[in-house]
Amino acid sequence: MGNSILILGRPNVGKSSLFNRLIGKKIAIVDKIPNVTRDCIEEDATFGEKRFKIIDSSGLSVENSELRQKIDELIEKTLCEVDVVLFVVDGRVGLHPYDREIYKKLKIKNIPFILVVNKIDEENDKFNAAEFHRLGVKEYITVSAAHGKGMDELIDGILKYFNNTNNITPKEMGDIVKVAVVGRPNSGKSSFINKVIGKERLLVTNTPGTTRDLISLSYRFKNENFLLIDTAGLRKKNVMTKDPIERASMYKTMMGIENADVVIYMIDSLQGLTGRDEKLINQIYKEGKAIVFVMNKWDLVGEKGVKKTEIYRSIMSTFSSFGKPYISFISAKLGTNIYTPLEDVRKIYRTYSREIKTSLLNEIVQSAQLHYPPPLVNGRRIKIYYATQIGSKPPKFLFFVNYPENIQESYKRFIINSLRESLKLRGVPIELTFKERKRENRTFGSK
Repeated sequence: MGNSILILGRPNVGKSSLFNRLIGKKIAIVDKIPNVTRDCIEEDATFGEKRFKIIDSSGLSVENSELRQKIDELIEKTLCEVDVVLFVVDGRVGLHPYDREIYKKLKIKNIPFILVVNKIDEENDKFNAAEFHRLGVKEYITVSAAHGKGMDELIDGILKYFNNTNNITPKEMGDIVKVAVVGRPNSGKSSFINKVIGKERLLVTNTPGTTRDLISLSYRFKNENFLLIDTAGLRKKNVMTKDPIERASMYKTMMGIENADVVIYMIDSLQGLTGRDEKLINQIYKEGKAIVFVMNKWDLVGEKGVKKTEIYRSIMSTFSSFGKPYISFISAKLGTNIYTPLEDVRKIYRTYSREIKTSLLNEIVQSAQLHYPPPLVNGRRIKIYYATQIGSKPPKFLFFVNYPENIQESYKRFIINSLRESLKLRGVPIELTFKERKRENRTFGSK
């Protein structure tokens, strides 16, 4: 992985709090309930002149379940790939029997680690940390992740460990297209990402709600750079707001959508488009995000005789304001058409980030006015004088008119459709702003 650091420890020692401190933002969900974190969450951080990949993991425990087995397998794979481990222990509780088990695991595998004694909130608490010498380690670093204490010393310790490595600076890799994979629980979001990147990096189970955190993975496809953002499955609002963990997951998913350029919206082909999907998709569109529709589990619907043309008609009629949508039919389990959604993302991103010449824009607007003049409102004829693009991602246009307050929604839709058709702005939101053109107040003799 290159300058990669895994945060490891038993449940409730404060790993996720430490992870959030090191990366400088609240990505991992922090809660008193053990094992909230399930996947291994990756984020980049820069200390001094070096860049690092920080990885948070689930707390290692003796729990025996199918989910726990999958979590442990994921941690084992990650352990083999990282450069060093931050072995986190609880300074309040003291040396725990399972701390010894983790220590043995690291020694047997010959994995280098830095012992981090967390929850040392006060100066006097540092005396309690001496107990961890019984593990057989000579040095440790004390911190309070919750209060941000000792972080400078920890970062110095990390830099000291990596002192002989080369500086890693950001590569000139061009734009990174940020893609959030969103949908209801068990629609196949994590399976899709695993299949695309070619390894079991994300947990996949039959239990809805396995993914809780926001997980970002870098991926290069056809010489373009993508950041694939896995999100928690969005349930009904009343379910997600009652449970604090579900509520935190919902917040993280919304944050992932907000940070994305394009949203891949995953739909379970066996269930089809539901009312919940419609609400979520409309909300995403209102956030100004480009959307690629993906019908997953298409291999399971063949016997039911559902045709692709029927799906196209259904989505186009439901989301008529989107223009012609991008829709792909895949099987994440089998890997069928697995890269088609990324091809669609590449196409829609070019449209989403496109900059249009002012002269071309005004030609289209003037032609649209001739074809369908703005209606009279209160006896006054609306006239569009000039238009210019004021932003992209999504495309934003400013129109100078004589009576902006009289522009009706129907005429706004006509302008949007004209721009969409003429400029081939397929599947992306278009934002219009209307502003009154100010006339110069010139008096006789003025210069």
